[in-house]
Amino acid sequence: MAFAASVAAIGVLGTIGATTAIVGATGAGVANAVQAGKNKKNSRLAAAAARREAKRLKMLESMRQPVIDQSNKIRAMKNQVFNPNANLGVAMKASEIQMKKLIKL
Repeated sequence: MAFAASVAAIGVLGTIGATTAIVGATGAGVANAVQAGKNKKNSRLAAAAARREAKRLKMLESMRQPVIDQSNKIRAMKNQVFNPNANLGVAMKASEIQMKKLIKL
């Protein structure tokens, strides 16, 4: 009789263990489904944000001013520009020489 009771107890425990395993697996499946839903929502939100930023970038690029290249005009004006101090060093040297001559007299 004791043997039969222990076999019956093992059978009940086995059934409980199997039930627990099924419930645990179902819980894991639900958790995975919830996580998949969250991932899908986050993916849609990220895609919408990317579309908004692409639209904003396109708008900013359409408003951008064209680049103005004035380098050729500046090079053409090179001969028109005069630097009055270009020969300052030569003029200073000449004035020093004149001062030395005046001092010697």
